[in-house]
Amino acid sequence: MILIAITAFMAYEAAHVKIATRFENFFPANHPDTLLYRKYQNYYGGAQSLIVMLRVKRGDIFNYATLQKIEDMTREVNILPGVNHNEVFSLASYRVSFAKAIPGAIITTNFMYPHIPRSQKELDEFKENVNTHREIVGGSITYDNKGALITANFNEGNLDYQVLFEDIQAIVHKYSDANTDIYVAGQPVISGWGYYYLPRIGAIFVASIVLMLIILYLSLGERSSWWAPIVTGSCSAIWGLGFVSLMGYDFDPVMLVATVPFLLVVHPAVPAASVKELIELAKAQPGAIAYGSSGNGTTNHLLGEMFKSMAGVDMLHVPYKGVAAILTDMLGGRVQVAFASVPSVRSHVKEGKLRALGVSTLKRSSVAPEVPPVGDTVKGYDADFWVGLFTPSGTAKDVPAKLHGALVKALADAEVRERFAAQGAEVAGGSPEALSAALRDDVVKWGKVVKAAGIRID
Repeated sequence: MILIAITAFMAYEAAHVKIATRFENFFPANHPDTLLYRKYQNYYGGAQSLIVMLRVKRGDIFNYATLQKIEDMTREVNILPGVNHNEVFSLASYRVSFAKAIPGAIITTNFMYPHIPRSQKELDEFKENVNTHREIVGGSITYDNKGALITANFNEGNLDYQVLFEDIQAIVHKYSDANTDIYVAGQPVISGWGYYYLPRIGAIFVASIVLMLIILYLSLGERSSWWAPIVTGSCSAIWGLGFVSLMGYDFDPVMLVATVPFLLVVHPAVPAASVKELIELAKAQPGAIAYGSSGNGTTNHLLGEMFKSMAGVDMLHVPYKGVAAILTDMLGGRVQVAFASVPSVRSHVKEGKLRALGVSTLKRSSVAPEVPPVGDTVKGYDADFWVGLFTPSGTAKDVPAKLHGALVKALADAEVRERFAAQGAEVAGGSPEALSAALRDDVVKWGKVVKAAGIRID
C-alpha cells in the first residue's frame, strides 16, 4: 500500500513536469567554454532568448502609433515570468543608448526612454539619432526601417513554459492589426509549442502504451508475468518524472528592501585602533588572533574569510552557535575579533567593552556613521546582508507592480525608516533590476570566498 501511495503521489507530480530544455546540460561539464558560459550567462544572456519583431506593412516605424506599440511591447516583455530584466533590449529600452557631446561633457542618452517622441521635432531628432548611430541599434531595427526588434533573455532554469508561451501569444494578438505583423522566435517559443500540442502528444503516448501492451501479450502471453515489464517500467517512469517535478522553484525580483552592514569589532585589549593596525598585528602574529562567527557558512564567517583573503592575513576561525555565544567569549577576551551586526554590538561599543574598527560596506553607513569603511584600508572590500522581496514566477503580472508601488510608499515613511535603522538596516528601494544585480553579484562574490576558503557547512 505504501508503494501504491507513493506511486500515486509521484504520478500527480509527474503531471506537472515542465517541458523545458536547459542547454547548459548538453555541454561538456568542465570544458573551458562551458565554464565561461556559466560565468557570464547572466551578464550577456543565455540560451533561453526571445526575439519579438514588429513589422509594418505600409510606411515605416517612425510614427507615433508604431513607436507607442514598441514602447508598450517592451514593457510587457519586461514583465514576462522569468525574464532577466537586465537583458531586455529595444529602441525603448534604457539599456540602448548612445554617447552625446555637450559643452564641457560627454553624456549617455537613450534613444526612446523613458517615453516616445512627443512632437514632430522630437520625432525627427529620434529618426536622425537612429540613422546616425546605426551600429548601436542594428539589433533593434531592420535595415528598411519597417521592423523593430525586442530581444530578451530569461533566467535559465525552471521556467514555466506554458504560462510564458501564453503570455507571449497574448502580446502577439494584442499588437497585431491590419498594418502590423508580430513575429516571435526563440527557445521559449519552441518549448511553448510543446504545451500547445500536449493533447496530441498525450494521445500518441497512450497509443504507444496500448501498442506495447499488445506486443507484450502476444509475445509473452503464455507466461503468468507478461505484464511485469510494463508495470515496473511505468512505475519507474512515474517515480522519475515525479521527482523531477519536485525539484526547485524560480522567482522574479520585486525590490531590494534593505541592506544590513556589519561592524568589524575587536576586544579592547587588542593593540589596534584601526583596520590598518589590526592587519599589521595579524601579519606579525600569523594564526595568533582568533575571530568568531555564528557557524560555518554564516554571514560573519564569510565576511571574516573575505577579510583574511583580501588583507592577506592569517586569523584563526572559531565557529559558535549564534551571535550571543560569540559576544560572551569576546567580552571575556577568549576571541579577539568578529564581524557583527550594529544592534548586537552597539551598546558594547558605546560602553567601551568592544572597539569598532570598520564597517563592512564600501561607504560609511547611516546606522554607524562614525565608523570608517573597511574598504578605506582593504581596497574593494564591500559586503552586507540584504533583504529583498521576490514573487514566484508565473504570478499575475499586476501583482509585482502593485507590491513594488506599495513598498516604495511604505519605505518613504519616516517612521518605517527609523524602525529599519533601529534594527541596523538601511532602506534600499530601487528597481527589480537592482535586486537581480545584488543577487547575481553576491553569488559570484561569495562563491569565490567559499571556494578559496574551502568552507563546508556543518
